[in-house]
Amino acid sequence: MKLIMQWNPGISIRPVLLRKGQTRLGLYGVGNVKDARMHFELRSNRVRMYMPRDKEDWFNVLVVHQNR
Repeated sequence: MKLIMQWNPGISIRPVLLRKGQTRLGLYGVGNVKDARMHFELRSNRVRMYMPRDKEDWFNVLVVHQNR
């Protein structure tokens, strides 16, 4: 029996960037991730959140959706 290991890079979260006038909002969303996996990825420091280049000008919101 062969053991096949798949490389899992973790969780990557990219924002939806919204602008209206001078207001800039980066909306990050995470859904459909089981609790055990989310805990493992956070503890292993394998959650990557991408940001815009001018990140100081943006207000960021993280939305987590869990079906219970």
